[in-house]
Amino acid sequence: MLGILIEVLIGIIILLVVLSVSTDIFSILRLEKRDDSSFADLIAAVKDAKDEEQEVIYYVSKSHFLAGFGDKDEAINDARKPKLQCGKVACICKCSLKDEKIMYDGCYNAECEVFKGIEEIEGITLLDEDIKNAETGKLLIKGRVELPLKIKRENNRLIITIPMQK
Repeated sequence: MLGILIEVLIGIIILLVVLSVSTDIFSILRLEKRDDSSFADLIAAVKDAKDEEQEVIYYVSKSHFLAGFGDKDEAINDARKPKLQCGKVACICKCSLKDEKIMYDGCYNAECEVFKGIEEIEGITLLDEDIKNAETGKLLIKGRVELPLKIKRENNRLIITIPMQK
């Protein structure tokens, strides 16, 4: 009887471990897959925001962070504006993290989109996964998270915020 109880207990433990690992693997694959198209969706929403306010879901993985540089910005926090991709024009970049940290050269080989006619990019600063920690300021998003973003253009400013939760 004790042997059967031990076998059932071991079986339950193995089942819990398998479920936990498979859930983590599934969420990693799902988020990384979304990450590939998410930057393109964000850029398309920014371009469409010329006519009206846009909303998009943006997925941030553990391997990158999002940074928005105005035309006069040289750096945001520890991330330097990539001169090769952006020059002196406003741009949004999908930059690489190193050991899950923002480094000054993280945007050096970044995927960037430049925006002529935009001088300033305002947005949210979020450096972890907790949306409650988001602050208004420069656009800088890090942490494994998916965010609804509201995108609006006002004259020469691009404003990216989190819509109000109801």
